[in-house]
Amino acid sequence: MRQHADGRRPKHRRRRGAQLRRGRYVRLFLRPAAPAHNHLVNAAGRPFGDDWINFWSGSFLALHSRAAEIYDLNAFHAFQQTVVGPPLDGRLYAYPPVTMLLVVPFALILYVPALFV
Repeated sequence: MRQHADGRRPKHRRRRGAQLRRGRYVRLFLRPAAPAHNHLVNAAGRPFGDDWINFWSGSFLALHSRAAEIYDLNAFHAFQQTVVGPPLDGRLYAYPPVTMLLVVPFALILYVPALFV
């Protein structure tokens, strides 16, 4: 590998390294959003990210053609438990349906990474 006199790598090689790192991060955030038992619930039954679970769950269900489950309390709660694990206190989607249009892009990202976007 050729280097400059000051020991730095050529510019095109530095760019390629940055592109590879970005690719890894993109794969991490955009891999298939499959719910998993992560046990992201504290002792009080509150999930990591608190109300974010409602937004993310609603958008995930809407994106996967399961929008009717959003306003079915038992089905919505059961789905949320598959995401963060039990025991989860009662949560409901108390937002108008139009809100899903704003948050549905987050369903393409896994729950925890989406919280930080």
